[in-house]
Amino acid sequence: MVKRGSFARDWHLIKLSRSWHPHDVAGKILSRLTTDGPPDVVEAVNKIAYTLGFEDGKEFLSRMPGAIDAVSVLESFFLLTGISCELETEEQQLHLYIKKECGSLFGEEGVCDASVAAAFISGFVHAVSRSAHISDRDDVLVVDLAPA
Repeated sequence: MVKRGSFARDWHLIKLSRSWHPHDVAGKILSRLTTDGPPDVVEAVNKIAYTLGFEDGKEFLSRMPGAIDAVSVLESFFLLTGISCELETEEQQLHLYIKKECGSLFGEEGVCDASVAAAFISGFVHAVSRSAHISDRDDVLVVDLAPA
């Protein structure tokens, strides 16, 4: 026997469905894992984020013209993702100061952990410039690059 809905029931369900807002459950789980999880879980998540950043960096670099320098590639990526990045030149050394933030990398919900973002960014930077030296300072990653 098939049960049929009533107009009132259907109308009620439609009204309830309007109060539902999409949300990033995976992002919330990731955030809780990295803030409350055991150290080995946090390390594993950051390792995965680094690997994904490296893979994305290689892919992004492959779509760039061959003669483009690493700094331009990195600056364009951070501009596209909304991550703050400043370039400073000091004699023969270039320094990129990259804010450990997620930008648009982890969805629109804004659920992201700075350590995961830093791991992803580090992987991306190493894919673009294997000789880059990255140091972690508070809320900023400092990338030292040799000029092209």
